[in-house]
Amino acid sequence: MFRQILFFSVVVLALSLHSCARRGSPIGGAKDSIPPVFVKSMPVNSSVNFDATKVRIYFDEYIKLKDLNKQLVISPPQKNAPIIMPLGTASKHIDIKIMDTLAENTTYSFNFGNSVIDNNEGNIFPQFKYVFSTGTYLDSLTLKGSIKDAFLEEPNKSIALLLYEINEQFTDSIIFKKKPNYVSSTLDSTVFEFTNLKKGKYLLLALKDASFNYMFNPREDKIGYLKTYIDLPTDSTYLLSIFKEVPDFRVLKPKEVSLGKLSIGYTGVKDNLKVKLLTPTPPDFKSRFVYEKDKDTLLYYYTPFETDSLNFEITNTDFKQEYRVLLRKKKLDSLQVKSLVSGVMHLRDTFALITNNPLDYIDTKYMELMDKDSTVLNIKTVQTGTKLYVYFDRKYNNKYNFTMLPKALKDIYGIENDTLKVSFTTKHPDDYGIIQLKVNKIGTTPIIVELLNKKGDLITREYSENKTDFSFVNLEKATYKIRVIRDLNANGKWDPGHFLNKTQPEPVLYFGKELEISANWELNEVFDLK
Repeated sequence: MFRQILFFSVVVLALSLHSCARRGSPIGGAKDSIPPVFVKSMPVNSSVNFDATKVRIYFDEYIKLKDLNKQLVISPPQKNAPIIMPLGTASKHIDIKIMDTLAENTTYSFNFGNSVIDNNEGNIFPQFKYVFSTGTYLDSLTLKGSIKDAFLEEPNKSIALLLYEINEQFTDSIIFKKKPNYVSSTLDSTVFEFTNLKKGKYLLLALKDASFNYMFNPREDKIGYLKTYIDLPTDSTYLLSIFKEVPDFRVLKPKEVSLGKLSIGYTGVKDNLKVKLLTPTPPDFKSRFVYEKDKDTLLYYYTPFETDSLNFEITNTDFKQEYRVLLRKKKLDSLQVKSLVSGVMHLRDTFALITNNPLDYIDTKYMELMDKDSTVLNIKTVQTGTKLYVYFDRKYNNKYNFTMLPKALKDIYGIENDTLKVSFTTKHPDDYGIIQLKVNKIGTTPIIVELLNKKGDLITREYSENKTDFSFVNLEKATYKIRVIRDLNANGKWDPGHFLNKTQPEPVLYFGKELEISANWELNEVFDLK
């Protein structure tokens, strides 16, 4: 009997130990959804008179740090980043080794965001903070707000928020060369909160910080700012609109793309951009300038001649500089032609061809456009850059065959086209929809009304000083959006702000819902501009 009791006790003890060793739910049971729990830290969290160089933070289970470089926000920012472990491995504690000299009488906050997760299920310990003060008390003021993109409908995320104290050392240029007094981040949202702030007057900035250095670089960062300074404490919340400044004009070093073709990149406004070739050229020399679509690039095409380099003078408003390009390429690009219409040419479209090289000669007698009744149609061509528009008397519900034979086109280098055949059809107006839009505007400021597709790409736009009724016709079955720009300076385009000039971006408003259009469907909508 004694042996049976002893055996039973040993089995129970073994089962108990096995159960204790396995934290979490049994196989087939509910998934563990409990995040890690903070146990303690050395020195303790919210310490004052802090003078340590190492910190250890304990949790009740094994944790990992996920995306720490994106989630961790240290405020005030430190010149020398601390060493934080573990990286890539699981541990029951976080070790922080401070590598910077801490300022006197300052409250520091290490906000781990959503980086602390448990090792098994990845449950997040949200917004875990370790806070300490090198003085005798913790600063406790807060500041809250949100951000939005000044032009785009979709909000930006992971935006850095910066607070600069307004004191005797403060100047506007400080944001370009010195880190702020406090930082925060929207992380995966559009809202922000500063904590552990001290009383004072501050400049509040938002940065889409490409370099993650908490300093503004106009060439790569978006910025948002308040025109007025903030006095803490405050119960107010703030909204910042972020935008990309138009950079000062400059030219990137011109480079050779292929024989007879150069690429000239630039930044800024090109309103008066001119390029003058200084190198002497032969009498039969030809050249063309073409702006590359959706890029700040000017393509320069020229007929090659005997020289090892080209010298240019490039001028713009308040800009003048000479450049030299060494020539090494030996092969011309052959002429390539393709149609911008395929399958269906919608009623809003124009039949057009696009070429890789600018054209020097067009002969329509080598082109033929035939409808479904085999009738040859008269055509007219108009060249714009590297596009060749082909106009004709189109009919609804028709089928067309376009044939272009060699010798129809000749580019700047004298290269002729290959044979091209394109087939396409047209539809009836009943296959399309219409949006009738009434805009209730305020004041006399001109507006720009833009029709966008679901992705936010521009379909068409209309500028208006006084008009309030807009009609968008021949729309394909799709989802559309409406955007209205208040053109405050009446220059026909949206203008972003500029920090040093203390200008804010022009207001942009989106219609409150997406518009679904089907065939033979008409929508009537009213957009009240607030």
